[in-house]
Amino acid sequence: MYLTDYENKFKSWTSFKDLPFGLSFLDDEYEIENYLAERTTFLKGFEATEFSRLFFKEMPKSFKYEKFLNIVDSWNSEQDIANVREWLFELKIPFDQDIYMLYDENVIKTKWRVFVKHWDVFSWLVGFSLNIVDRTRSWMLEVHHDQVMNFYSMENR
Repeated sequence: MYLTDYENKFKSWTSFKDLPFGLSFLDDEYEIENYLAERTTFLKGFEATEFSRLFFKEMPKSFKYEKFLNIVDSWNSEQDIANVREWLFELKIPFDQDIYMLYDENVIKTKWRVFVKHWDVFSWLVGFSLNIVDRTRSWMLEVHHDQVMNFYSMENR
């Protein structure tokens, strides 16, 4: 299978009785539940794992540009959360860009603007890491369990 074969397998939030295992942290976000439900789709289980494997197989082995941000204390206040949003904004990724958030056993598809706006929600309970990519594979954002964001790109930003 190819990555494009998986596009029609992504399911809307409302198609799940319960969110996929590992994404239950999204259940606690009542204020933004409708917002996320309208703007996210999911792939879970074997299909998500296979999608991620294929994606990484086609990723560059190395990138030309790297930038990182320590987010250890970035959860403490709205201002700290906003500072990370500003850092993400400065990466100059188009807000309407489709992105894939690759979790251990799930993939979320949404727009870059949705991730930037709610980075703290999506990054709260990552396993080893959360990798965010787009179809071009020219960049990747890694949210590491050690509270670091690493941004990799094929071009200087």
